Amino acid sequence: MAEFPAGRVREVRRGGAGVLELLLLDLSRERADGYIRVERQGEVARVGQLVFSAGRLVMCLHEEDELIMGRNALNALRADAEADDSRLSIHDEVDLEVVFDLHPEARLHLDDDGGTG
Repeated sequence: MAEFPAGRVREVRRGGAGVLELLLLDLSRERADGYIRVERQGEVARVGQLVFSAGRLVMCLHEEDELIMGRNALNALRADAEADDSRLSIHDEVDLEVVFDLHPEARLHLDDDGGTG
């Protein structure tokens, strides 16, 4: 399981349609730093982290049976966040350099083509 430094848990919400998008909009407006952790329990636990720096998405990881990173992880994380049984937590006061060093291959590189994931 890919674990990040916990930092400070700023907020916890139940998932559902549109919840992740609203959180991302708020964090973008705030130019926040940290990450959103998305968890779903089941036969196999599903966990994803979406990292943001200055309000912009910069990294994504998702793990179910295997760890996937970068753009490949976005769809799985979004699907989990839309489920009513998911739990989303916002973490801030995290040393993002440590996170970047742990999983450099998880960077999204969204600036490369102007895409949004």
